[in-house]
Amino acid sequence: MKPVTSLPSSREILALAFRHRWSLILAFLLPVAVGLLVPRHLTPKYEARAQVLVKPGREFMPQTDTPGVSQLPQITMREMVDTVTQILQSADLIRDVLRDETVGKLYPQLAEQLADPAARNDAAASALAKDLAVAPVRLTNVIEIRLRNADRRVAVEALGSVLTRFQERHVQAFSRQRSALLEAQMVENARRLEEAYRERAAYVAGRQLFSLPEQRNLLVQQRARVSQELRETEMRKAMLDEQIRFLADELARQPATITLQTVSQSSVVADDARRRLRELQEREREQATRLGPEHPALRATRSAIAATQQALAQTSAQSASVATGINPLITTLRAQIAATEAERAPLDGRIAALRAALQEDDARLRQIAEDEIELQTLDRRVSGLESAIRELQQRQTDARFSEELDRAQVAGLSVIQQPRAPENPVWPKNALFAAGGIVAGGLLAVLRLLLALSFGNRFLSAETVERMLGVPVLAALPPVPALQRRKLLLAVATEDTPRRIPAAT
Repeated sequence: MKPVTSLPSSREILALAFRHRWSLILAFLLPVAVGLLVPRHLTPKYEARAQVLVKPGREFMPQTDTPGVSQLPQITMREMVDTVTQILQSADLIRDVLRDETVGKLYPQLAEQLADPAARNDAAASALAKDLAVAPVRLTNVIEIRLRNADRRVAVEALGSVLTRFQERHVQAFSRQRSALLEAQMVENARRLEEAYRERAAYVAGRQLFSLPEQRNLLVQQRARVSQELRETEMRKAMLDEQIRFLADELARQPATITLQTVSQSSVVADDARRRLRELQEREREQATRLGPEHPALRATRSAIAATQQALAQTSAQSASVATGINPLITTLRAQIAATEAERAPLDGRIAALRAALQEDDARLRQIAEDEIELQTLDRRVSGLESAIRELQQRQTDARFSEELDRAQVAGLSVIQQPRAPENPVWPKNALFAAGGIVAGGLLAVLRLLLALSFGNRFLSAETVERMLGVPVLAALPPVPALQRRKLLLAVATEDTPRRIPAAT
């Protein structure tokens, strides 16, 4: 036979529950009774509530005490709400509330139990920190404050003290007493500004810097004129040098002596030969016309013409007489060279003077640039001090206005709901304890039923026998009550004849 491992059926469970019905009912009702009775023995607590609106006031505006720093990180509304929440939950605020309301008024049990003031105050501060709840309302800039106490009136008064102390702490936390410090800074900056003015005036007077742009323009114009004159002088000198070299070359090429005069006279022989040649040529023309080209007389005339021409060619046309002496061009060239060198001689000194003037002008221009840089530095210093004084004046005005607001306890907060507590206590909650008792009773009853299923030693139905033993049940006898079964057993024990005793399931 193989045992069956299936779970018990609902019929078996109901049969087991019916058999142990009284213990299950007791297991269920006992936690329920405890849940209904416990709230009656607990100290009731009332809850006072208030709501505070956090506005982006002056205390949340980005400010700095460092001059020259203007860009600061912006504060989000979430950061504002978290900051206010931390102030509300601070230990110093709780102790201020305890001093206002006293421990005996808020927690009389602690005042009776603890004689040591320090221990009593610490315990009361811990209890008040637990009873005080601060939570921001979702998607708003509203903070809800709740305070619980055994006395409704005390809860409202204590929450009012919390709001009052909170506003004082808030103003104190963001208060900035800066007017005296800013006044001292203004006096110091004014002194430094006066020193800067004196230093600038002394520098201008010592350097004679009355109009730097005009002085620079005059120096630039003067330097341009000197530079132009220097270029012209150098060009003039170069031209004279070239002229001296040319004259020297010409002087080197000239001879020491030259022909000074040549006299020419006509020759008598030549003149007579030319006259005779003309006569012969006249005769030749006549004979050629009259006698013919082959006539002997014509040939003779022609031969005479040729002889005369030959004689004329061998005879000089003029007779000349030549006179020589010292070359006068040499003297002229030497005079020109001396005049050119005399003109060139002062140019070197002029060039040197012009170059010195240029260097002096350049030095003065550099000095003016340095003076201008120094004046700009002094001007920036003066301008920075003036700007700092103006900024300090504005900040001092803002600081005095902020201090006036601090003295008037004005902050970026608004109590939109004054402390108020309902008539009914918020603790203990009867419905919650009753529901807890019902849940605990149900769990305890189920646990009792599971224990009966797991550790029970009786078969309450034929289905249980078949499931556990794995064999079919052919017949089931009705159960015999325990009292009747004892009587039968006693009767059988006293009689000699054995009798059949009904079986009990």
